[in-house]
Amino acid sequence: MSSNPKSADSAIQPQRPAPELDWVNVLFLFGTPAFSFIFLAIYLKVETFNPAFIWLFLVFYIITGIAMTGGYHRLYSHRTYRASKALELFYLLFGAAAIQNSVLVWADDHRRHHLHVDTDDDPYNAKRGLWFSHIAWVLYKDSYKERNIKNTPDLAKNPLVMWQHKYYWYLAVSMGFCLPTLIGWFMGSALGGFIFGGILRVVVVHQLIFFINSLAHYWGTQTYTDENTARDNFFLAILTYGEGYHNFHHVFAADYRNGVRWFNWDPTKWFIHLMSNLGLAHELRRINEAIILRARLAMEKKRFRSQAPDHFHTVSESLDNLQMRLVEIKQRIHILSNEYKAFKKQIDVGRNNKMDELRIKIRHAKNEFRLARAQWRVTIAKAS
Repeated sequence: MSSNPKSADSAIQPQRPAPELDWVNVLFLFGTPAFSFIFLAIYLKVETFNPAFIWLFLVFYIITGIAMTGGYHRLYSHRTYRASKALELFYLLFGAAAIQNSVLVWADDHRRHHLHVDTDDDPYNAKRGLWFSHIAWVLYKDSYKERNIKNTPDLAKNPLVMWQHKYYWYLAVSMGFCLPTLIGWFMGSALGGFIFGGILRVVVVHQLIFFINSLAHYWGTQTYTDENTARDNFFLAILTYGEGYHNFHHVFAADYRNGVRWFNWDPTKWFIHLMSNLGLAHELRRINEAIILRARLAMEKKRFRSQAPDHFHTVSESLDNLQMRLVEIKQRIHILSNEYKAFKKQIDVGRNNKMDELRIKIRHAKNEFRLARAQWRVTIAKAS
């Protein structure tokens, strides 16, 4: 019998295998920034800079970014809406051009992230540090043997997704590098096209998307929950097509919006809505506003309780009553708004009178909500 308890424990419990470097990813992720600057230096030395290539960079930056956020993320990973075959093809082609793996692999990683957030089973666990969650996790081979199947059975049944997965590298090279090089050739410089629409753009899009895994779990506000590390960050939202509202997303991942409020910067939300108006997207999923409000108020109340526990005790009952009132009013507005939209679609003699009546009710409910929200803020401010 071993006299060393630690050796006995280690004999019983299986050891996690040492991570093995994925040299393809290592060379690509560190090689592309180096080569982009080398090629850029060569281009500026041997050719006259054409400002039009800035536009080529921006166009590919936007298109490939939207393909990732609107396609890879909100459509395929979370099924927040349904897309036409044409829109799917756009996402799959230009998502491949972002060089972040096939959607089958990407969605598998992302669903595991949401399922096991901030744990050892989270592929980009933020609690392992900023460097790990940003890029280091990609540098090692994934030991998760059932990837592409266990968490993505729905995607495995999609012929277009499987086509992209099968021919991913052909599509990635042709769409990510050959296409911008060809466009650059028509613009007067194949090298300029390769740099600005290709390799340099890939580096920038990589780092910005990686920010959501890293910075968006460290920097910002926990607006709806503090049960995980995700944060809402307006600055990151500007850089990442609206993905910076990450705290909201981790609570309400089924919503096609990340920036849920009308003034939130979320180009991906606007793009999906535009596609819906064009008939290319449908069944857009939105979480009930009353449910979202309840989570927001609960966090405000929780934050107030932790900052001023003595004062909180004196107003807790008032806040509870106000919270219920605010949620009830928001739900009433939601019901009235849906009823208004339904009447708007009807062709009926008396519909205009009914719509006027509903408009008045909605306006009164919104005024009531604003007054109750102001009372909520005043109650907290006076007790602080």
